[in-house]
Parts: sequence; C-alpha cells; structure tokens
Amino acid sequence: MMLSSEAESFISEFLVLIENNWRSEWHRNGVQVPVRSLDELTNASSRKVKCSKTNRNLLHTLRPAKLWHGSKDVRYDVAVHCVPDEKTRSSSPYHIDKLDYAWMFVVNEERECLDLPLIDDWMLEKVMETLEHITYIKMQEKIKELEVIALEFDENAKCDVCLSYEGEDGNELVFCDGCFLCVHQACYGIPRLPEGSWICRQCEAGVKSTTPCSLCPNTGGAMKMTE
Repeated sequence: MMLSSEAESFISEFLVLIENNWRSEWHRNGVQVPVRSLDELTNASSRKVKCSKTNRNLLHTLRPAKLWHGSKDVRYDVAVHCVPDEKTRSSSPYHIDKLDYAWMFVVNEERECLDLPLIDDWMLEKVMETLEHITYIKMQEKIKELEVIALEFDENAKCDVCLSYEGEDGNELVFCDGCFLCVHQACYGIPRLPEGSWICRQCEAGVKSTTPCSLCPNTGGAMKMTE
C-alpha cells in the first residue's frame, strides 16, 4: 500500500482514465498498486473435469381436479371450477369466542325481526381478520410517519444507500421533500444537483411508505420502480 502525489508525473502510455469520483477517505489507508510487472503475472487457465452422473428425484406437483372459484359468474366454467362451501374454506386466523357468540345472538335477533340475512360464524371471523389486517397497515404507516418526522430534524442524516454521513463536490447529499429520504447523487443516480425541491422515485410514483420491496422484505428506503 502506498500513496502517490497528484503532482507526480508519470509516463502517459501507462496512465489509465478513471471516471469514478475520488473520495477523500480513500487517502487514509492508501491505494493498492501492482508491485510486479504484467509479464510476471500468472495467466488464468481452466480445465474440464468429468463428474459422475447422479440420478435426481424430481418432485412433481399434482394439479387438483378443479379450481376453487368465488361465485358462478361469467368466468365460471363447470369443467374447470367449483364453488366450495363456506365451511370448507380455509379457517380464519381469528376464532370467535363466547363473547362473540353472545353478540351474534343479539344482533341476529334484531336482523331476523327486520327480515335481514343472519350473520354466520365465518362472516364475523372474516370481518375481524380484515379489521386486524387494516389496523396493522395503519400502524406501520404511523410508525413510518414518526420516523420521517425524526429524520427531518436530524442534522447528522446519512445516505440511505451507502450509510455514509459525508458528501463531496459532485456527490452531495440530497433530501426528498416528500418523505425526507437522504441519498448521495451517485448512489441514487442523480446526474446534477436539482434546483429547488426534489422528490424521490417512490414519492413521484405516489407509492405508500409501507410498500414492500420486490427483492427483499423491507419497506421504505431508497426504492426504485422495476421494469
């Protein structure tokens, strides 16, 4: 490892143009340079190796005789689809208890007097499951809003891609005016420093902060749209 002064002259035919931006922190540990000539370097070689064949037992997934369909609508095909009974559907994560049965008994008495359809067990379980799912989404959105507010007043914000706190000329830290995302120009692909306000790809597309990534289970962050 050694450092060379920028003012030191070299032979032009051995110079290589480096288009990447130089970072000041690279001077701390030095830059690796080859100590041997190119003629002394070993050439890469490859060879074919014969491997014995092994029999693999492939798993075959059997297709069901018919597919479940929600109702007998225009897309329903007797040869392909079947409408399952509500009792045979997959059980809901929510299981009603004695208090729910007591509530259903009172409500069904009123609905029977009004000639309205009665509420079944699976209906209440489905409603409670949906409410729990909506509550979870709202909680995640609220947590994300609190994180954004905390980031807005954080003077030591770091890049969400490389996790670096420092910026430099031509590679400044840019903040999104929609979600306060902090990224480097080079890390997020911003060719020039925007004038005025700037919003990230996620805010530009109107995507919620709880939208998961297509490549990992994380939500939020420096996300871009896939093709």
